[in-house]
Amino acid sequence: GVQQLSPTIMFEQPTPRAVTAHVMEHIAICSPVQVRSLQVRHDEVACNLSQANAMPSSAVELQSSAQDKLWVCMLHGEAADAQLMELMMSITRWLDVLSDFIKFSFIDAPHGCIAKPDLHATTFARGIYDIDKQYKTWLSENSAARETTLATSVKHVEHFIKYHSTATRDAIGGICQGSSVAGCIAARNAQFAFYLNFCGPPLYKELFEKELFTELELPSLHVLGDNDELLTRAELYDLPARCRFATTCRHSGGHVVPMLHGPLKFRVLEFMRSKVGIAATTAELSLQGLPARDPMISTVSEDSEPEPSFDSMQ
Repeated sequence: GVQQLSPTIMFEQPTPRAVTAHVMEHIAICSPVQVRSLQVRHDEVACNLSQANAMPSSAVELQSSAQDKLWVCMLHGEAADAQLMELMMSITRWLDVLSDFIKFSFIDAPHGCIAKPDLHATTFARGIYDIDKQYKTWLSENSAARETTLATSVKHVEHFIKYHSTATRDAIGGICQGSSVAGCIAARNAQFAFYLNFCGPPLYKELFEKELFTELELPSLHVLGDNDELLTRAELYDLPARCRFATTCRHSGGHVVPMLHGPLKFRVLEFMRSKVGIAATTAELSLQGLPARDPMISTVSEDSEPEPSFDSMQ
């Protein structure tokens, strides 16, 4: 029969690290059919993680029930979809850690795309990436149609935000190709609270010049891997260089959504809290051995041993 994760996994494992190890081990031994069963149930697992982590765990993780949650629209990468992006951010604990004050929403790109397992080696190896599935993309591979498909994608996302936002304040983010499109939309919507970039490539200058900027005025958070296997350091830093109020958080992984833990976790929390008016104090940060920094200009490097991550989607 199909092996399934227990809904009470968080209470059966002693630490979040142990939960992650258990999930990754389960994924590694599952057949593709079993993995699809796991994918269907990932929301149930994430719910239990959220409930367990709602209990006080450190001084820096204060509750923010009195505050409005920010609504963040997240754009997947090339040859992917909203479901896969949500799964990645759930297993790497971004949804759980930020659940007190951030509501993430995931949207499919409007254009069809064949599967590209070479862009998703880790998820493909674990049976999560389906080579027989029709995925989505934000830009056409046909150079003559790229500008048209970009314009359609921008309108598609802006319409989604207008009619699906559940908060008084919105933000936008994305990964790789989706991050470049999110940057384009952020430049057109100055009211956004921030822009979140996971390893976005350099902007497609021939396409974005009309829409983008020499300097993005919004606060922005850039999560970049020191061992990115798809982009050079210069390419990774093209987007942050265009952002006036950029917080750059480095981690020791590659072109991935990194596990949200350690120093990276606390810097991300610091940035996000500042957007909802809840800033960790110097005393609270010192309990974690972290210096207080201005979240608008800080750079943090995650030098500890990386925990399991999923490949990002280009």
